[in-house]
Amino acid sequence: MVGSGTTSKSRSTARKIAKITKKISSPVQRKKIGSFTRMMLRLAAFFSFFGMKYIYSGWSKLWRFLLDGKYKNVAITPSVQWKPAEVLAFFTKECKWVKDPWYYVDVISRPQRFWVKKQGDCDEYACFAGTVMNKYNGCILSVNWYNPQSKDKKFGGHNVYVFKDGNAMWHIGNWGLFGPYTKGTWDTVARSIVTNADSGAIMLAYSVRDPQTLKFKGGRSMLTKELK
Repeated sequence: MVGSGTTSKSRSTARKIAKITKKISSPVQRKKIGSFTRMMLRLAAFFSFFGMKYIYSGWSKLWRFLLDGKYKNVAITPSVQWKPAEVLAFFTKECKWVKDPWYYVDVISRPQRFWVKKQGDCDEYACFAGTVMNKYNGCILSVNWYNPQSKDKKFGGHNVYVFKDGNAMWHIGNWGLFGPYTKGTWDTVARSIVTNADSGAIMLAYSVRDPQTLKFKGGRSMLTKELK
C-alpha cells in the first residue's frame, strides 16, 4: 500500500510538472475575439485608415499654419544630409519623447519646431528624420493596432521614417534604428513595428506619406487579412 501510494503521488507530480512545462514552452496565444469585438474592430480599422488618408495631412498643415508659423524659417544645422547613425545619436543624446496632451488631435508639427525644442512624439521624430535624410527618398510610415491581451491600453500607434540603404529597408524613430529588411515591403515593415510594440497585437491599418509635403502615398486597412 505504501509503495502504491508513493507511485500514485509521483505520477500526479509528474503530470503537474508536464502541464507547467507545456504551458511555459508553448507560444503566446492570441486571445480569442468575439463577434461583437470583431465588428467594432472592423469599424476601427476603417476609421483609422480614413483618418490617415484624408484627415492626418490636412490637419497637420492647418496646425503648422496656425501655430507653428514662427518656426518656418528656422535653419536646421548642419544643412548637409545626415546619416542614419548621426540621426540616431541626435535622438538618443539630445531629444526627449513627450506625449501629446490629452486635448491634442494627433498632428505632425514642423521639423524646425522639433529642432528647436528637442522634444516631441513619434510623429515629430519621424518627420525630422525624413527632413534631414531626404536624399534617401524615404517615407513616414504610420501604423495602428489593437492588442486584445492588454489590460489597460488596447489601441496603439506609431510613426517611423522608412528608407532604403542599398537593397534593404530600415526604419528610424524614437524607438531606435531597425533593419535591415532585405526582402522588405511596407506590409513587412509595418507588421514588424506592431510585433515590437505588442506581442499578439492585431494590425488595423497603415499609411505611407511624403515627409516633406505630408502627401498620402499609399497604405491600407489590414483587418480583413488579420481577422479571418
